[in-house]
Amino acid sequence: MTMEVHESMTQQDYQSDLPGYYENSTCATEYGGVRRQKHARSPGLNIQPGEILKVSSRRFARGRWVVGTFNADNRLYVFGCSVPSQPDISIGWVEEVDPITLEVLIRHEYVGASIGRFCVDPTPEGDFIYATTPTHIHRLKYNDQQLELDKNWSASYDLPGEDQSFAWCNTVGDDSVWFMDMGDTPPLETIMRAYPVGTKPMGFSEPGSAPVRVHRVSTTDSSSTDVLTPFGLPDGGHNSSPLYVQDKRILLTFDTANRKTGAWRFNGPGEFESLWVHDIGNSNQVFYYPDSGEVVVDDVLEDNNVDAVVIDIETGEEKGRVATGARYAAAMAFYPGLGRDFYSTSGPHGLLYRVYVSENI
Repeated sequence: MTMEVHESMTQQDYQSDLPGYYENSTCATEYGGVRRQKHARSPGLNIQPGEILKVSSRRFARGRWVVGTFNADNRLYVFGCSVPSQPDISIGWVEEVDPITLEVLIRHEYVGASIGRFCVDPTPEGDFIYATTPTHIHRLKYNDQQLELDKNWSASYDLPGEDQSFAWCNTVGDDSVWFMDMGDTPPLETIMRAYPVGTKPMGFSEPGSAPVRVHRVSTTDSSSTDVLTPFGLPDGGHNSSPLYVQDKRILLTFDTANRKTGAWRFNGPGEFESLWVHDIGNSNQVFYYPDSGEVVVDDVLEDNNVDAVVIDIETGEEKGRVATGARYAAAMAFYPGLGRDFYSTSGPHGLLYRVYVSENI
């Protein structure tokens, strides 16, 4: 089909300068940038016939929660924190590791441990911060070292009569904020109720029975909203945010609890065209390579082993798959590497793994 050229004001992190972050990096910050668009700055894997994915990994000492990686000047760094089951201390840590063997080169202990799930959209008018509550999404504006609530912009994603739970992080694309509800899951409650992730016990609702829905709110007019029910399966659940590819106007979403992942073309307010749906139980923050159209997801199998999977975002073709050695839904993230490779972690299990393209021999 022929698509009309779409003019959008939303900047793309992977094509933009990110003040305060490493310039020479394929991934200088979590999710590839402050808008959480999850686009790689580096060339794609470009997996060819006769090539497969392989994996290498490293297990960290007990008590180290491995969160993710970033890189600069061909050097790879791993960051993490202490696990919630350690009640006596809350720390963050950073290691420089060999990008191939994953062995430690330099270790920095005891930095500022933190957790955050909002996104920032820097604009000429100031930096807009989008954050969700259990029923609403709000916007704060940061300008001239002042932070204030935008009283002219907010939207409810509470659907009458639906047994929903709260939304996780969001992403900005096509002058819209995109996010999914049904984020309250049993594993999350176990983690977030435990000190030192929080300084006191946190109140959570019971996991809802509604299906996962994707919500869109216009950044220019918060009364312009859309709700997509991608799979329609009850008892939905996830701990991540959707991927929106502005250049192709494709929304990728998933329901971890029901093992569904799919993509839709956004043809304008209220118009979503289904492209493909697979039985894939993604639990990670996915990552997308703009030049090759490849997207990296994970698949939590029926036996709770976890595969890494590379998919063509337009066709849904599976281009590569490999067992990672991780188990259970990790709810962490994928990060592009220094070449035809990428990294991810299995948080509380203390596992860092590298997936790379190899000849099938």
